[in-house]
Order: sequence, then C-alpha cells, then structure tokens
Amino acid sequence: MSVARAVHRLRARLRDLSDHARSGVLVERVADGEGTARQRSRVAAHVSRCWTCSERWETLLLVKASLRARPRRSPVPPPAAGPRRFAAPPAGATGDGGRPV
Repeated sequence: MSVARAVHRLRARLRDLSDHARSGVLVERVADGEGTARQRSRVAAHVSRCWTCSERWETLLLVKASLRARPRRSPVPPPAAGPRRFAAPPAGATGDGGRPV
C-alpha cells in the first residue's frame, strides 16, 4: 500500500470519527425534537450507517415513548408529624429503668 493511499484512508477514518462524535451529540437533541432540518438529516444519515448511534437512537425513542405513556402521579403527601406506632408492645415489655412501656 502506498503512503498516499494510507494517508487517504487515515483521513477518511478520522473524518468518520469526527462525524460520529458530532452526530452522537445531535442524536439526543434530535430525539428530543430539537435541531434544524439539516441536523435532523445529518443524524438520519449517520444513524443509518452507525450501529452504535442506531442503537442509542432506538433506545432514546423507546424511553421517551415510555415516559410519555406513563400515568401522571401526584406527589406523596408528607407523613404526619411525629412517630407512629403500628403495633402495641408485647405484654410485659419494659422500657428504660425496668418501667413498663
């Protein structure tokens, strides 16, 4: 292999890695519905040929669909002030100093 061909292949590989890094960030933005038309088309082209980003894309879409489909829940109210007893102490139990509880 000639040096010129090796340099050409190296440049192509670096260009692919750079494209992958930029598109990896854009994948999340586009999945959120953000990004320009050009960015969306770049992500679509990248996802069509990159296994890693394709998997990330599918996972993001599934998670977002799941979050949209889940029922809305209201927050749980805080517990009543002070400790609550759920059961009576056993018969004959004593507390500090031998006094019955």
